[in-house]
Amino acid sequence: MRKNNLLERLERAEKNAEYERQKRKDIEKKYYELLNELKKTQALLRQFLNENTPSSKLPFKYPSKENSEAEPKQRGKPEGSNGGAKEVPENIDRKISAKLEGRCPRCKKVIKRKNIGTRIRYVYDARIVSEIIEVEEEFCPCDCGEFCIGKHQDIPQRGMIGYNLRALFTELKFTFSGSYGKISEFFDNATNGEINFSPRAINNCIAGIADKLEPSYNEIEEKIKKEDYAYSDETSWPVNGMRWYLWLFATKNFVFITIQNSRARRVITDIFGENYHGGIISDCYGVYDDFAK
Repeated sequence: MRKNNLLERLERAEKNAEYERQKRKDIEKKYYELLNELKKTQALLRQFLNENTPSSKLPFKYPSKENSEAEPKQRGKPEGSNGGAKEVPENIDRKISAKLEGRCPRCKKVIKRKNIGTRIRYVYDARIVSEIIEVEEEFCPCDCGEFCIGKHQDIPQRGMIGYNLRALFTELKFTFSGSYGKISEFFDNATNGEINFSPRAINNCIAGIADKLEPSYNEIEEKIKKEDYAYSDETSWPVNGMRWYLWLFATKNFVFITIQNSRARRVITDIFGENYHGGIISDCYGVYDDFAK
């Protein structure tokens, strides 16, 4: 009888031990699952919250005690000011008169002329006006094989997109981050279809401008190696959905910018060379250590 009781207790103990082992395995499995999820979340957060994230983009702020307890400033200009935000313009393009209709719009009372005063205000407006230029172009096929074409300073020698429109395309693309499709749609709407170029045509236009500027860009890149010092900084920069880096180098003579898929030391080595004689002023990011004097 005592032997049977002992066997039963051993069997229960083994079952309890097996239960505890299985429980620990389940807990351990859950722990590693959560750990992997945590690592993924941290990696995702680092794309948006890192050492390059400007303070204005942080999802939280720590106001100082003085600022948190200070009374909010009243919005608008001080009482008694003229209320204007701009100085009187020097050049006036058009003058118009805004006339009263003769009756008060609220009570319909007749307004007498002797009670009417006048004041001056300025309205700033703008129009995007298309300009289509017909060019009578001289040409001559030369015996040497060259096809000679006449030139005029107001128009590009080739293509249908003028200088001003090229500048606007570039400004909207790089200063205001407009897509080629949106830029095409904007000009189509603003000019009632008179300026209607496809996104591909706008892309090719801007690429052509880049080709024209490339020799000047390369010249600056060569000159920076001879500068006595340069301020340097880098920040993340999206390229086709991937994280690249914009590097900026400022000297007393010019600013040089390059966009690379790396934040490593090789970028500054490629630009300044292995034996740069000048100094680098930076935020102490590790790649700059011992690079220059």
